[in-house]
Amino acid sequence: MAVVHHTGVLIHIAHCLRSTKDVLSLLQALPRHALDAPLAALLTLLTTPETLRVVERSWPWASIEEYGHDDIATVFAALPIFRSVQINCLHAFWAASEPHRPATWGHEVEFIPSDGSISRNRNVSALLRLLRLCPNLHAIVVHIDRSDPALTASILQAAQHVKRIHFVTPDQTEYNCGNWRPLFAEWLASGHATHLGIIGLTCDDNVGFARAIAAATSLTSLQLAVASGVLQGLVDVATPLKAITKLRLAAPNDSMSLEPFVTNLIDLSALQVFDLSSDNELDLTFGLALLPRLGKLKELELTHCNLRAVPALPEAPAHLRLLDVSYSSMNDETCLGLLHWASQSPCLDTIWLKMCDTVSRKPVLFASYLRRWITGSVTFVALDRCELDEKSVIAIATALCDACRSSSTFSLRLDFGTLDVDAYDALFEALATCNGVKIEVIIVYSP
Repeated sequence: MAVVHHTGVLIHIAHCLRSTKDVLSLLQALPRHALDAPLAALLTLLTTPETLRVVERSWPWASIEEYGHDDIATVFAALPIFRSVQINCLHAFWAASEPHRPATWGHEVEFIPSDGSISRNRNVSALLRLLRLCPNLHAIVVHIDRSDPALTASILQAAQHVKRIHFVTPDQTEYNCGNWRPLFAEWLASGHATHLGIIGLTCDDNVGFARAIAAATSLTSLQLAVASGVLQGLVDVATPLKAITKLRLAAPNDSMSLEPFVTNLIDLSALQVFDLSSDNELDLTFGLALLPRLGKLKELELTHCNLRAVPALPEAPAHLRLLDVSYSSMNDETCLGLLHWASQSPCLDTIWLKMCDTVSRKPVLFASYLRRWITGSVTFVALDRCELDEKSVIAIATALCDACRSSSTFSLRLDFGTLDVDAYDALFEALATCNGVKIEVIIVYSP
């Protein structure tokens, strides 16, 4: 039992166990006197019903704010055993952790959401101190307070060691942050900046800001929404962003700069995630025209886009895993062409179709793709708000009949709306003939 004296080995084993029941069995198999303080504290959490439920929800991460006041001391004693500290609600976290010094556990924090209530909270200085005491902080989401821009600048200054920074304005309208460019430039030049997300932000020197973004060789992920000034700055600078592999863009009302930015300044052959959206259903067909150049694409998301036609496409990228088409306007030919393209990927795993009329307008053709996904490697298909009718439900039921999965389970999520009982019967009768298939039904009741 020499392993008992090596807590690090036990921690590694515990992290490899997905079930808290298995973790509990591991600890109970060891002599109680051999458990050090953190392991004993974790054993207490796992043998107390109220705390066990909290541990189960987040293991191997610790969500401190979810525990009761009487349990906090035990949680902090057990922190060395958890993989990291997870902060979901900063306000609740303050209340729970205030008596405990972050200097002893700050290295376990990987993510902090700085919600909009910070500027009105007496713990502003504590937040800035916490940021500096979390050397392993991976990501921070900053909600900009227009009434106190100096606070946001202070947060950015204190978070220079973070890898991923995401800025969001509360009403998602463009806010001029003034002279923050030097703060961004310092972080972008640090060598550890990997993701920059900007929703509703511009500055006095967008060209300088764009140069700093383009020069950041460590930056592999970029998200821009309601940031037309920054986007135009990138086009004006005209420096390729060769390191970007994940790109999420929301088209501004004036989308003139969007197409040249994506087409000319992004290395499309290296792009793995491409997320294109619009608030006003702008014509973003150019995104489809780029698909033949996206050889390493793994995830494609199209939201609120107006897509006129799919060009002649070669086989889908060999690595495509996810296709998400949400609330986008397109004719049936375009939609079916996109499904045909994606279905050719041997790695295709997840498909989300939201408010897609083709499902009901072309039920037989859609069902043929569904059958292909069920009998292939796809594990999840969601049809949300697709206005299913009797014909489309029968077609879906036909695709399900006698389907057999030899490995992973296939899940079909359906938003039924107001369909009658007969529709349910047809699906469940078909499901009874399947093996390794399940249906998740979402019933929306009209008020």
